[in-house]
Amino acid sequence: MRKCRRQWTLFPLGLFVAGIFSPGRLLAELRVAPEMALYITHNSNLRSRFVANGTWKEEVEEFTSAGFEYDLDIGLLSFFRRYVFKDPNAEKSKRISVRLGYAYLPDLVSGDPDLDEERALGEVTFRFPLGQAWLLTDRNRGELRFIGDVESTRYRNRLRLERNVAISRFRITPYANAEAFFESITDEWNQVDGTVGAEFPWHYQTILEFYCTWQFTRNLEDDQIFGVTLQKHL
Repeated sequence: MRKCRRQWTLFPLGLFVAGIFSPGRLLAELRVAPEMALYITHNSNLRSRFVANGTWKEEVEEFTSAGFEYDLDIGLLSFFRRYVFKDPNAEKSKRISVRLGYAYLPDLVSGDPDLDEERALGEVTFRFPLGQAWLLTDRNRGELRFIGDVESTRYRNRLRLERNVAISRFRITPYANAEAFFESITDEWNQVDGTVGAEFPWHYQTILEFYCTWQFTRNLEDDQIFGVTLQKHL
């Protein structure tokens, strides 16, 4: 029984490693996306989130876009989750969370401000604990997008499965998720993302995350993204 549990524990991490070293990944255009996120907890239900990120594109060998975002998170209906006391992201112990935010994404290629994007966004996330260490998350996100004089909306649905692993003092949360995008301009589901990754909690306030994403977009070339995110929780 213990051997079986150990195999299931390492399975998501195996997906992450296999995704990174898969030969097929070389067929997609490569992007690297570093990100920094600061979380400030106001009380047991409210917190603020500040994010800054960028995207480096292999084809042109430079950063082609950046992003700055502020969100207000509202967590509801707490539940007990094993290891959550060791995880800096305490929001994972909320069955439902709501996020309201604003994002600004300047275009770094042309320098034309009319190509910069502004987003007003809202999210509702549902979490379903499975057993003592597994967690299934369903995130529903709506975006109101402004690019120059063009206004559009987009709906995104993401399913994520993760598992907390604790081996002595070492902790890791491998995960896999899939996300689908519905675009109002084309009136169709025009993009699907698949991601494998892992979070490494550190000293109760910091999380270092590595992930690999494949983007499959209708009528466009597929993309490959390697991301690294540094989260700081205060």
